[in-house]
Amino acid sequence: MEIRVPKKRSSVVKYARVFSESDTNKEYTVVKKRYTKYVYICNCPDYMFRGRSCKHIRQFKTEEKNNKRI
Repeated sequence: MEIRVPKKRSSVVKYARVFSESDTNKEYTVVKKRYTKYVYICNCPDYMFRGRSCKHIRQFKTEEKNNKRI
């Protein structure tokens, strides 16, 4: 996973494409947005239907923590 910073200024602070563990042909996008606080959003079915942190968001946060230069 490669965490990227968008080129244009927006509420999106960082984003990354995360591949599915069960099907490597599927990939999901995790976005870190700034509102009154930081919010993580994923477009996977687990997050979309349950509305809570999924394994892709947890993976993103771990990668973000380990790679502090971004």
